[in-house]
Amino acid sequence: MSGEIKKRKQEDGRPLKISDEEIEEKLYKCLGNISMTARTVDMSRQWLKERIDRSPRLTFVLKDAREAIIDIAEIKLVSAIESGEPWAVAMVLKTIGKSRGYSEKIEQEITGSVGVTIIDDVGGRRDQ
Repeated sequence: MSGEIKKRKQEDGRPLKISDEEIEEKLYKCLGNISMTARTVDMSRQWLKERIDRSPRLTFVLKDAREAIIDIAEIKLVSAIESGEPWAVAMVLKTIGKSRGYSEKIEQEITGSVGVTIIDDVGGRRDQ
């Protein structure tokens, strides 16, 4: 299979043990992309995800690495705003600009006849 991951092996043929420190380094280098990190340490994505889930330190590193990619995206967004890109300006106003009153309001109009039932405490039920 061409997509199969070849496991690194020790000289005696046993799988090479990968330290949390090596995984941590690769997670940062791959900006928290688990599939890419798994390829760089020669293990399956599923196995790496399970290992991260079992380690509070690696769980923190994954979250921290993903925060770094959000920081990069925010820098690009600011550049787009400074360049006058309307989509970027609108996005910022619709999200963080809500506190200043910038938001989209969705209005719905219902047309047609509507059946109403009125229940009168004295006279009983009347359909209109």
